[in-house]
Amino acid sequence: MTTKLLFFFCCLLFISCQDDEKFQVLQPLGGQVITGYIPCTSLELGILGSEALEVKGGGDWTVVSNDESVVKAEKVIPESASYSYLSISPMQQGKAVVTVTGDAGDKINIPVSVGVSVRTLTVLGELNHIEGVSKEDSTLIVEHLYDDVFIRERGWYRLTYSEKRNGKLIVESFEGKKEEGTFSSGDGCYDFTFGGKCVHYMIMYNTQGTQMETRMEQRLPFYLVEDVTDRYQTNYPTIKLVQRAQKVRISDNN
Repeated sequence: MTTKLLFFFCCLLFISCQDDEKFQVLQPLGGQVITGYIPCTSLELGILGSEALEVKGGGDWTVVSNDESVVKAEKVIPESASYSYLSISPMQQGKAVVTVTGDAGDKINIPVSVGVSVRTLTVLGELNHIEGVSKEDSTLIVEHLYDDVFIRERGWYRLTYSEKRNGKLIVESFEGKKEEGTFSSGDGCYDFTFGGKCVHYMIMYNTQGTQMETRMEQRLPFYLVEDVTDRYQTNYPTIKLVQRAQKVRISDNN
């Protein structure tokens, strides 16, 4: 009996070692904590998404995308590291095939489909910053500072990215009011167009920074800041700055 069990475990070990040597592309499972890997046979990504895959048993492998306008694929070797991984980044909506070739000539084809990404900005509250006037004048300004703001304290901006920086916008207040429009994003800013006007927001993060990005990205609160100083310069010649801000939490579904 002991001999049979020993033979059985030796067989399992042999199969396991063979599997480790098999040329394959592996996709990690889990969110912030990786719980395992499965063979990657295809990918569906949002345009804001990305994927880091492990290549095993391929030796000095190479990779190519058949359409780099849709998907960019590259072999990444971190600085001072002895390992590499496959990075896949969507560029625009569409379909492409990523081919990984092992040093023995074996090929693995991975079809990649790129669709929209949905980003939700949940408004958690409002703040303001005023410089250059007395405390009494500042109080008067704040009384009507948010009169023309669609979302007061609670609500949502839902951004559907059809391109890397542009897409459709749905604005919904906590009371159930809803508007549809468009948005564009730049480095550190958003432009929201809805209800007949365009609002330019600067993005400012709090001092706690951001959490590590994962497939379901969850960042710590930041602020959408609108500069409205020019509205008050006539009545308050000494005024230097008037900013109204919305505290926002971001979540991505890629």
